[in-house]
Amino acid sequence: MLPPDLIAVSPGSGFAKMKMSMRPDGLPDGAHTGGPWLSPDGAEVWKPLDGKCAGGTERWPTQEAECLAEMTGKPGFPDNWRVEERNNRDWLVRPNCLLWPQDKGRLMGPPPYQLVEDALFALNQAGWEYNDLPQLAYDWRVTGEWLLLDFSIAHKPAKWQTNWHGDFDRVLKWYDLVGQNWLADLRRRGKHVHHAIQLPDFNDTSKEPYDVLNRFYPLTEEQRRQHIYLYASTNWPMSTLWARIEGTVFLRADTSKSPRVHTWIASDHLLNDETIDKYELSFAYRPWP
Repeated sequence: MLPPDLIAVSPGSGFAKMKMSMRPDGLPDGAHTGGPWLSPDGAEVWKPLDGKCAGGTERWPTQEAECLAEMTGKPGFPDNWRVEERNNRDWLVRPNCLLWPQDKGRLMGPPPYQLVEDALFALNQAGWEYNDLPQLAYDWRVTGEWLLLDFSIAHKPAKWQTNWHGDFDRVLKWYDLVGQNWLADLRRRGKHVHHAIQLPDFNDTSKEPYDVLNRFYPLTEEQRRQHIYLYASTNWPMSTLWARIEGTVFLRADTSKSPRVHTWIASDHLLNDETIDKYELSFAYRPWP
């Protein structure tokens, strides 16, 4: 445990306490650490590597540096950080980045929304949980890359406990808050269809996927285990008469639901960009974590 008055310690002379930005959910940043400090030249942000638990005053070291050390080099985790010790306090130092959507007026075009999902999926696969609403940023000073920020409450839970689902629901919440509701809804539907494929006898009265539930196109037990990646054809119904995608099964969708899907494509592998572009498919779901 660390002393409570550590919250007031700055990295040094000339550093300014940064004003907390508001996240997409309306909550301020920095609630756990007390907030970052801006370097005298404005080029770097120094964030404390200690924080307090909700409702408490005691301060504890965070696991942010350990998490980043394990994940650096993967998409969403550029090598643009270091750890410094100043005034008996440990700091995570990064370039002063632009936040999305807080600074969207200073950014050109939309961000790579899928990066948030891919980065958190990789994080969960490594056994870490982000444990907060995702924070997306753009490093315009050093790497020119988009990245995830703020791992102050990331931790490694008991990964294999049966009720651990990683950060999937937080991704959907973030999609909803930044105006990507169609992506959130597509993931929710994809998850439902995936469960129906895996456990058809335990599905509810939904019509999806029609072929599996009505046994017109039953999948073998091996196919149910292997066809775990779902894509959606939202422009037209897919047919094996003209579309050939190795390792896939086409399943009819309920076109009355939104977003409208004509055909679900269950695949035993992640499809490459060429195939996705050729048939104008949208990625729908993969099992988490």
